[in-house]
Amino acid sequence: MARFFISSDNIKFDESGCANRIYITGTDVRHIKDVLRMSTGDKIIACDSHGNEYVCCISHICAEYIETSIESAACCSSEPRIVIVLCQGIAKGEKMDFIIQKNVELGLNKIIPVITEHTVVKFASEKDASKKQVRWQRISEEASKQCGRGIIPPVEVPMAFKEVIDTITSDSESAGTLYIMPYENETERTLKSVLKERESDLAVGGKINRIYLFIGPEGGISRKETEYAVSKGFIPVTLGKRILRTETAGIATIAAIRYEIGD
Repeated sequence: MARFFISSDNIKFDESGCANRIYITGTDVRHIKDVLRMSTGDKIIACDSHGNEYVCCISHICAEYIETSIESAACCSSEPRIVIVLCQGIAKGEKMDFIIQKNVELGLNKIIPVITEHTVVKFASEKDASKKQVRWQRISEEASKQCGRGIIPPVEVPMAFKEVIDTITSDSESAGTLYIMPYENETERTLKSVLKERESDLAVGGKINRIYLFIGPEGGISRKETEYAVSKGFIPVTLGKRILRTETAGIATIAAIRYEIGD
């Protein structure tokens, strides 16, 4: 069934307080009518972006909205147990689109685009950066629909390296968090060894419930940036004997983490 994300405000309740109707609005109306060519009686899945999903039957179609009746509701089973946030050095061209799409499919929970010392992409203004963020958010939404996610992972507005590191390692963020940074000059400590060391903390009911992963842009992370990140709690790791491209490194790391922790 086709999957759509809706605002909680679009869920309506009966007199007893039970959710019984959902209204689809915005661009999804045209998609359902003109692209999918659905009609009354057809079924869809509506997600409220809070981990709840509803099987709905289309009851009425008009130009402004589509009314559906709720047939069943459940918690989305596709969302991972441990949150992973990708701090991604901004990559050139369509690489960033690819990075967002594929990592959302792997269960990423949030993406923070980062402007680093070696970032080639430049933004003419805050407005230019905001336009990029809107595009990237749309890619995250489409990937979430395609792979059956229960949420749309947010893509933040691009931030400077130091601002990101200071924000995500603050006292309010550090509790229950593991910080990992693949680094090409690290040769001893592997990703697997770090995850094994924290195996009990990463298990169900363990202390760790969130992982921040920092991936550099095409030119990598500078030594100065690496030293600063390490001073704030990041653990540099090697991903093996081969140097991975920026669009490959995050995918490989997140897939390995999900596999190791059974998530």
